[in-house]
Amino acid sequence: MWHEGDDAYKLRLSQAIELLGQPDMFVPDLEAWLDGLAVTLQAIFETVTSQSTFPILYKFVLELLDAGLALSLLKLPQVVKERTAVICDQAFGIIHFFIGSIEDTEQLREVCSKIIHAQGLQALLETIQNGTPWTKFVSIRCLKRILSCVSISDTLTSSQISAVLRTCYTCFRNAYPHVLDEWREPSSLLRQDLKKKFGDANNASPDALKTQLQQWLSEKQEMALDACLAIFHIRTKPINRKLALEIVQENPAILTDLLELMCEPRPPWHPTRATDSLASRMILQLMALPPEVIPGFDQPLGCFDDADRAEWNAALTCIKILHSLPTALASIIRMRTKVIEEDVVALDREVLHQNKPGFETPTEVFTGRGDLVVTSLRLLINMTYLDLTPGYLLALLPLAYRACERYPISEKPWLPVTTKQFITFTKEMEGRHHIMEFHKPSEHHPTVASSIFVASGAILGPMLLFRVLVKLSNVGYQLQALQQLKTLPRGIPIIEGLETHLAHIHQIVSPKIMGKLIRMTVERRIPRQREFSKTQLFISDEPYINPGRAGSAAAYISAAELAISHAAYGLELNKSGDTRILRENRTYFTLAKKEGVLCIGNAAEAAGRLGLWPLAKRFARVAVEICDTVLAKDAKDIEWDIESSRGKNERRLKFAVAQLG
Repeated sequence: MWHEGDDAYKLRLSQAIELLGQPDMFVPDLEAWLDGLAVTLQAIFETVTSQSTFPILYKFVLELLDAGLALSLLKLPQVVKERTAVICDQAFGIIHFFIGSIEDTEQLREVCSKIIHAQGLQALLETIQNGTPWTKFVSIRCLKRILSCVSISDTLTSSQISAVLRTCYTCFRNAYPHVLDEWREPSSLLRQDLKKKFGDANNASPDALKTQLQQWLSEKQEMALDACLAIFHIRTKPINRKLALEIVQENPAILTDLLELMCEPRPPWHPTRATDSLASRMILQLMALPPEVIPGFDQPLGCFDDADRAEWNAALTCIKILHSLPTALASIIRMRTKVIEEDVVALDREVLHQNKPGFETPTEVFTGRGDLVVTSLRLLINMTYLDLTPGYLLALLPLAYRACERYPISEKPWLPVTTKQFITFTKEMEGRHHIMEFHKPSEHHPTVASSIFVASGAILGPMLLFRVLVKLSNVGYQLQALQQLKTLPRGIPIIEGLETHLAHIHQIVSPKIMGKLIRMTVERRIPRQREFSKTQLFISDEPYINPGRAGSAAAYISAAELAISHAAYGLELNKSGDTRILRENRTYFTLAKKEGVLCIGNAAEAAGRLGLWPLAKRFARVAVEICDTVLAKDAKDIEWDIESSRGKNERRLKFAVAQLG
């Protein structure tokens, strides 16, 4: 048994590790050695636990890692040619023991760092890429455990992160024949795992066996994406735009991989699969606009220094790389039409068919559909910050208009009874759906902080529409020109699910429709988002503990972004001389500015309540600057006390400055 300062044990350990994994090592000896090490570790752990001498266990684990044990264990699947799955299970079980036996966060971070940085990450990725289906699964499980427990992702370089993403996205591509081959081995661990889940498949029909193997494969692909998400979630700080750009530039193919995963049809053998939803959340992480600034129209509000501008430019460069992919627009449209065309009643039936009686379809199945809808809209909105051709913009106009559809909204929670009610219920759930992405320093850390907020389709639809209309006006297609358009210009993308008809464009830009959209946005959509943000802020008295509270400032900013887009359209109408709609709706454009000031000011208040004083200062300053652009006559027309709004935000600004010292 090991004890502290036992030099003889260290020597024996070093000699054993030198022999570990040699190509000519006798496999039964290797299995016995790994079993003996596992028993020794467990005995030490039980002794330490009973005596509460945890520092001794920590020192022992460090000595094992410093001797090179972790790297040797991680390389075993590539070296051993017999009983590889069993050896991999044993070896990675010891890695799991190292991680699970340490409770102190800082000590655990050091242990994980030693495991993953001594070429350990490279060894894991090689197995994930080239191993058998079972060793891939065990390696992904190990990688997920390391990335999830503490913020080890903070120490990874952009090339390492890019390698992890690319490997995990593609590791199970076209893997079914290999899964079938491994299942055919009578004693394979994969076969045992399937037996636990589905029962003995020896007497199953070929179709039933294929379904089971495909479901197993689909679940493991989902696990691989979940491991990748830990890179974005378990961090002391969110990934900034500069790092996101470096990750994408290292290997732009990861964007193509994500688009393909988001567009994959839902497989009947795994109707609850969430790979498309997980992929959508990761592409949002890479394509997000900087959370520290407020998206304006062409230029962001709140870019006060070179660091802010560098972050904004990095975000735009990421979006340009996505936009430059030949399949980008088609993929974004396909992921949206996939949701629209899916039969939710049939989906519910498929889920229930594959589970035990009494099982209910998880809400995550429908919120996952919502992920795809809002992700597609957010990506298209982000693309409008680039210079787009008239044909491209005209192709987006009908889609943006359809995205402004009314979603059923109930005042009280309810459960569907009839099929018609079920369809309405799911549509309401998806229509209300928004995405909040968080980060925290460790798996069990009680506090979280918001990193990304994506509003619901009720906000993103009008936002995309107004942004497209302003961009069209900037390239010579003002509202009157669109109303009088005789032929469509060249360069309109021909994409399935994205149809552009002249009559439809005329209908969208008619005074009746435009007036309705202008009024609806200010009267209903923005105030509802503002009220939602307010409820999130007051969920809990403890900042960060409740995820909704942590995202309240970002939720306010999403409403402000819509208000700014709406007001920008009013300014464009004034500049282009489209006086009829401007005259009939002038007060609504001023109301949009008022809503923008309210939302940004409330975001400053929320940031202050969360102790985020740099953000509070930034938002309050932007709110004051917007107040300075409002004419006294326009404010008077809507009975807006502009001086009161300016004063309130100046006080917020002054208080934030004082808190920052």
